[in-house]
Amino acid sequence: MRTVYLLRLVCMLLAAACLRGESRAQPAPTRAPQQETLPTPAEDGPPLTPDSFATPRDQVDGACTDCYDAAEWQTSSGEWLTDSLARLHEFSSRNSFTHGRATGLGQPLRGTSWLNRPYEVSLDFGAFLMTGNAANGVSGAHDHFAAVTAGWDWDHYWGAQARLGWSTPNLGGGEPDNMFLTDVSLMYYPWGDSKIRPYWRMGMGLTDLEFTNINGVRQQQHLFTIPFGVGVKHQTRRWLAWRLEVVDNLALGANGTDTMNNLTITCGMEARYGGRPSGYWAWSPRGRHWW
Repeated sequence: MRTVYLLRLVCMLLAAACLRGESRAQPAPTRAPQQETLPTPAEDGPPLTPDSFATPRDQVDGACTDCYDAAEWQTSSGEWLTDSLARLHEFSSRNSFTHGRATGLGQPLRGTSWLNRPYEVSLDFGAFLMTGNAANGVSGAHDHFAAVTAGWDWDHYWGAQARLGWSTPNLGGGEPDNMFLTDVSLMYYPWGDSKIRPYWRMGMGLTDLEFTNINGVRQQQHLFTIPFGVGVKHQTRRWLAWRLEVVDNLALGANGTDTMNNLTITCGMEARYGGRPSGYWAWSPRGRHWW
């Protein structure tokens, strides 16, 4: 009886060993590979390359650094426009009551002032450029130019000036012709009481032109003139300044004389004079005299 139980136990152990060996020999099931889907190129687009599926190196968090940024462009354009308008504002209309003595540009004067000597006399020399013809058959010409001016500054930003100029252009008559310029202009100094003093000027006057016409007859014309231009003054002494000026003298044609843009480019020396002020408050109210 015991022998029968032992035989059954041995058979059971052998069967278990065989089943274990078969399970080790059977390979593990593998997952079927998935087919990768690639984008299909557009019918009219460029062919696909390996770089088409690569992530751009300049793309960070979904933002392309080399892409066109409209918002950033508008911001930079707005800042540029604001800066440009601010610079133009430095040349806007001012007066002493609203803006004081100076704007801070061009080295504001200390211890003296242009208004300490509000009157001026200057001698200017330069070139006279006639850009058009004087009359039918009479060509324009260029020549030297000389002028004497007298002026008065009644404000740190405003003044007036009278000028008498003379030139002798050769208009084709075989001899030099005389031309006189007389005008009065309003002066505007946008930087105020500064050592370097740019200015604008505009006014009215007359151009007295004498020339030989196409018939060989000597002719003299008085043309209404509108001078407008820009310049700059630089104070070297309290009573002395140098000036550079470019003016377009628009002479309106009449009686057979053509309208002309006569340019004058001059450099000169300006002498300042005037009485000692009775009292002057500068940057601080000390009540001292400047001279």
